[in-house]
Formats: sequence, structure tokens, C-alpha cells
Amino acid sequence: MAAGDPERWLAATYARRQARPGLAALFALDISLGRLVASTNEPMIGAIRIAWWREALEKLHQPPVPGEPVLQALAHEVTGGDAAKCAALAALTDGWLTLIEAETVDAPTLEAHAEQRGARLFALAAELLGADDTEGSLRQMGRGWALVDLASRLSLQKERAEAVAMAADIFAEAPPRVRGARPLLALGALARRDALSQLKDRRIGSPGRQLRMLRALLTGR
Repeated sequence: MAAGDPERWLAATYARRQARPGLAALFALDISLGRLVASTNEPMIGAIRIAWWREALEKLHQPPVPGEPVLQALAHEVTGGDAAKCAALAALTDGWLTLIEAETVDAPTLEAHAEQRGARLFALAAELLGADDTEGSLRQMGRGWALVDLASRLSLQKERAEAVAMAADIFAEAPPRVRGARPLLALGALARRDALSQLKDRRIGSPGRQLRMLRALLTGR
């Protein structure tokens, strides 16, 4: 994961020791699904590939676990044989299927992706970290993070601008202060910076971003 997304890798390394492997596995799943969608030109083929992942995730509590490394890691570090957790992981595929099935990336598509991917991913990560998100502030941050990440992938300026604007609205609120959630708060801090700057100078892994992320990891802000 370090090569695929150095910022999420760094965030995972700052999780408490017991949660690190699970958080890394969660992020690896999201990265894998993102790569799947990025490499798909035919919506039908993409939907079939997403369906394979969804079914595999739903059945992770049933041995044998497929040999795919991400699935192996999730089974060992996240689900613990719990069918409900497997279903929650499977639901993460919805956010990517939404993009595959959409004719245009409009506001409803962006809202669905933000909820189905970002909010759900951050909720699962918060549970792993033992962070209390009863107020939903981490889920909201996850929405903003997902919109910024998606905007960086979009080629049409209109779609990028709308995604960034929606993220900026989310990040206009004061950042949450949730105990135990520093890895997520650090990712949110970078996404906030990107949204408010409209993705200017967004160079993943640059020294400035690394310093900003380290500050958030150390201070929670």
C-alpha cells in the first residue's frame, strides 16, 4: 500500500498497534476497488467485476477464504468471522458501482458515492480504531475525503469542480475532535486543504503534505 497510496499507508502506521493491520486492509480494499473502476472501459464488465468482489466480501465468514491477498487480510484482521462485518465490507462496493452505472457524474451520483464509499469506509475504520463517532462527524469527514479523492480522478473540469465544491461545503464546518481517530483526522486534514485550495498543488507524498499530515497525526488537528 505504501507505493499505491503513501498517505493512507502513513495514516495506518499511526493507528494503535492492534488496529494497524485491519486499517491497512480496509484502505487496501478501497484502493483495489478504485483501480478496478479506473481500468474499466465497459460498464457491464465493470459491474461484473464489482459483483465478484461484493460476493467474495459477503462470504468472507465462510471458509475457505479466497487466496486474494486483500480478502485474506480482511478475513484475518477485520471480520473475525462476523457475517455482519462482512456485509458492511460488501456494502463499500456500492460507491464504486454507482460510478460505473452513472451516465454522468452529477450531484446525486457524487452524493451517493460520498455516502456509500467515504462515510461507510470511515465508519468501519472508526470502529477498528475504537473511536466513538456517535455524532457522525467522522462519517461526514469521510464524505468530504471521498469527494476530494474522486475529484482528483475525474477528467471533466465541470465534474471535478462540483465534487470539490461539495467537499468544501462539508469541510467548512470545524474539524471534529474524536479521541482515537487521528489516522482519519489526518486524512481529513489533507482533504480539507485540497478542497479549500480547489486541488491546487495537490502532490501526493510531497514534503509539505507529509508535514501537514504529521502535524494532524501528532496533534489530532
